[in-house]
Amino acid sequence: MKVLAVAANFDRCEASMLLALAEQRLIDLTIFTEPGARYNEIFENASVPIKKVEDRFRSRLDLGAMRRLRALLKQESFDIMHLFSARAVSNALLASVGLSIKRVAYRGTMGHLSWFDPSSWLSFLNPGLHKIICVSHAVENYMQQMGVPSSRTITIHKGHRLEWYTKTSRSRDAVRQELSIASDAIVVSCVANIRPVKGVDVLLKGFAKLPLDKQLVLLLIGDIRDNRVEALIASSPHHDKIITTGFRTDATDLIAASDIFIMPSIAREGLAKAAIEAMSKGVATIVTNVGGLPELVLDGVCGLVIPPSNPDAIADAILRLSNDTNLRNTLAASAPQRIQEHFHIDTTIHKTFDVYQSLLSES
Repeated sequence: MKVLAVAANFDRCEASMLLALAEQRLIDLTIFTEPGARYNEIFENASVPIKKVEDRFRSRLDLGAMRRLRALLKQESFDIMHLFSARAVSNALLASVGLSIKRVAYRGTMGHLSWFDPSSWLSFLNPGLHKIICVSHAVENYMQQMGVPSSRTITIHKGHRLEWYTKTSRSRDAVRQELSIASDAIVVSCVANIRPVKGVDVLLKGFAKLPLDKQLVLLLIGDIRDNRVEALIASSPHHDKIITTGFRTDATDLIAASDIFIMPSIAREGLAKAAIEAMSKGVATIVTNVGGLPELVLDGVCGLVIPPSNPDAIADAILRLSNDTNLRNTLAASAPQRIQEHFHIDTTIHKTFDVYQSLLSES
């Protein structure tokens, strides 16, 4: 089975899944990706030959890249083309018009599609896609609400390995010392590309409701792209307990140095990688009942699930976990097991290969 995987940058889950399929000799793999992509070295260190084509889609309609991709498709006669981004989908659909190949797309988020938007019909609403692999049931339901037949959608949770996240380059104490956080403080962390949809403004409003005498620190990790956030920090009664770090390549180390992790999204969340990292690290996790988050966290078992856009609920959840050490430790201990048993990459590998086989059996 010859598979062409197309992405500007494969993430670790995607690269590791494709590599496993190739090393188990289930597929003959070629990757089409940008030069210098972050996880390209995973393929370069493979125990089996993996072909690599370096190119890039500069837009959703890159005629030059489409021509080069079409030439590759004609030359190699692939069975499956697996597309991991919106740009990959729109360019590859047009590049493969008239060719006999099964097209599989990955969909990791809700929203951004419309029946009245031509670009949506050039991508995920296009009937030329034979299967859309959705990162959560919430995303799959959204795609079906957009009119995609259920026969063309499937949920396969993106799989992980605990060992990816268990190692840290610095100790908890070293991180806290760097950030000038007292060793006995309860640290609440949030990792996000801080845009309105991530609900960090709601988090800040909830944090402002906490008692002034609580030894709490809020650690916001990620680029701030919501103008309201800095104003809310400045006006907060806890402004001296709020730390912003900007984008950090060592975000997992910062998560590991915290006691509570929160993902306060208000919409469109597929399956938050940062929450998976926190759970894998054994950090008590709070998420909102948005998108795929309640598929990840079982309320009261491996974390807390609260309603979105609700500052009072955020304040109550943080206060509950900060006051109840036993509950916090119980949820933290259960979280890695949840990832190991229900979001393991081996499951993703097997289910993805089953999709490939089912598509080829239909031919």
